[in-house]
Amino acid sequence: MILNHLRLTNFCVYRGEQTIDLRPVIRNGKIRPIVLFGGINGGGKTTILDAIQLVLYGNRASCSKKNEKSYEQFLRESINRSVPLSHGAAISLTFDYASDGQQNTYEVHRRWSMKGNKIKETVIIKKDDKVDRWLSENWSQQVEDLLPQSISQLCFFDAEKIRFLAEDETSNATLGIAIKALLGLDLAERLIVDSSVLEGKIAKRARPSAEKTELDLLEQALEQKTRGWRLRSN
Repeated sequence: MILNHLRLTNFCVYRGEQTIDLRPVIRNGKIRPIVLFGGINGGGKTTILDAIQLVLYGNRASCSKKNEKSYEQFLRESINRSVPLSHGAAISLTFDYASDGQQNTYEVHRRWSMKGNKIKETVIIKKDDKVDRWLSENWSQQVEDLLPQSISQLCFFDAEKIRFLAEDETSNATLGIAIKALLGLDLAERLIVDSSVLEGKIAKRARPSAEKTELDLLEQALEQKTRGWRLRSN
């Protein structure tokens, strides 16, 4: 995946429409594939990373300001304070992705605004400059084939956190999960968890309900009374 452009519209500290060129540059005949952002604290560096996460993964995004907030509250607070909530905010990300020897250009456009008392969000996906309705409706699943959310932290990260990755004991578990997902080693674990959930659902369905148990008892009592009536009649 090669990122091309990130466009922010009234997102957090970025008022109006701002376009950031993310394409790798070529210097001295060599490709420079790493993009670095520098600036003072509060200048919007982390916001750029949050925007990439948000536009790709929506409510599953690992954003710095999301914390324990509900997704709707997070979106509401991500609208620039200088514009009405009804105007909303938007993020667009274009990137190139090669699969089976063919390269395609994708554009992910995520927009949200306040409608009444609720946030309304729309996601539109373009593939080679054409709106793809199927991708737009199933993007949350398809993005996992392009760039799984579990390894996104290895691709987009704040350089200030590198020291914590080396010193914080909890970061080892995070890196372990990401590497497993990258290599596909988490598949067996997910299958075990999913099979346990499925087994529980099947057992729950097979378990007789109180109503069914009561019905069975009534049917047995009716059968006994019917049998007794027949014997007396004979």
